[in-house]
Amino acid sequence: MRNAKAALAATALAALAGCSPDFLPPSYLNGLRVLAVTAAPLEVAPASPVLALTPVVYSAVTSASGLSEAWSFCPASAGSVSGYACAVPECQLGPPAYGCTFEGCALSAAPAAGGSIAVTFGPGCFSPALPSPLQTFFRFCVSETPSGSPCTEPPARNAVLQVPVWPDGFPPGHVVNLPPIIARVDIAGGEVYPTPPGAPPSLPNGGTVPVRVMIDPSSVQTYVDADGVTRVETMTVDYYATAGRFASDLATGVDTTVNLQGTSLSPQDLADGLDVYVVAIDLRGGQAVAGPFHVTVGPPP
Repeated sequence: MRNAKAALAATALAALAGCSPDFLPPSYLNGLRVLAVTAAPLEVAPASPVLALTPVVYSAVTSASGLSEAWSFCPASAGSVSGYACAVPECQLGPPAYGCTFEGCALSAAPAAGGSIAVTFGPGCFSPALPSPLQTFFRFCVSETPSGSPCTEPPARNAVLQVPVWPDGFPPGHVVNLPPIIARVDIAGGEVYPTPPGAPPSLPNGGTVPVRVMIDPSSVQTYVDADGVTRVETMTVDYYATAGRFASDLATGVDTTVNLQGTSLSPQDLADGLDVYVVAIDLRGGQAVAGPFHVTVGPPP
């Protein structure tokens, strides 16, 4: 389907999307979901030893104190077959602080602004004795239970993100991965991002409206994969809504349009409207999120 690294990213992003216990489309937000986990920077080197990880969570629980969150770090994982089980189970993270050492690589983390955590890689993480790159994994768990409660499944949701660490610094000619940039979002033919509209767009009950996402072409990178093959990033956009249905849950390209359909709307949806989110993914770990964008429901077309 895609190259090996992209396939791994796709697997991790499948975890981000979460799994619904029924057969509703993945775009339908009817419960707790992890829409994305963003990382800054996307690759760690001696010159940039601090990593900020920020989860983007959709939940019906409006208060952050009503959610239980937990993180874990894994320098060695058996991969998706084992559910990304970590070879170092003692590397667990929870508020308010965290510390872990593996093969001389010491990590410490603490909560940061905006719901992020700031992970600091110690000097031992940049030892030439370590493999380069060292593929580290971060697992985020969230549950709609009071803050401080164990994050267990069900009804918890998990997301996995891979972040490469370069102990010797970036190799010559290496293109550091940067996240995609969402330049503009239009709904029903009008801009909703980055400039909010004066009035929210309207979706006819039983009708459709287009949702268009434009990614800045300058944020599409050319890189060399693990096999030494030069490739161009494939931008993918995931579409989500709290009501209605999308004609397709995802689209590929820098300028994509998917129709939002006014179907399966409840009386509450007709009264309250719905929210739309979009997530741009470069299939190498870079993600960008825009939304929510409120959409009202109008009369049938």
